[in-house]
Amino acid sequence: MDCSAAKKNINSFLRETLIGNELRRTYYHLKECEKCREVLLDEFSFYTTFNDLDKDLDFNYQKKLNELMDATEKKIKSKDNKKTRKYIIISIGICIIFVILLIIALRITYK
Repeated sequence: MDCSAAKKNINSFLRETLIGNELRRTYYHLKECEKCREVLLDEFSFYTTFNDLDKDLDFNYQKKLNELMDATEKKIKSKDNKKTRKYIIISIGICIIFVILLIIALRITYK
């Protein structure tokens, strides 16, 4: 993902409305790109201040942004783990079917 695409996704990222590959690609770009992280921090501070107008203000935006980034990474890894488990279960199922077919073929052949 390039900086232009990442910057377009920052507001959706902050509202936590990005999903799937778009979330993953945006997150990892923001994590790696210092320039985009600066834009993210600026947008995050504005977004947080605007949303917290009726609350006690905590101006430690970097801390809050780090918490959002950590939560997003956990969400991405959780989905990746679920996909991995699904593929493992499917692979085991295919192997079991293959073994059953092999046993049937051997019984027919050596009857």
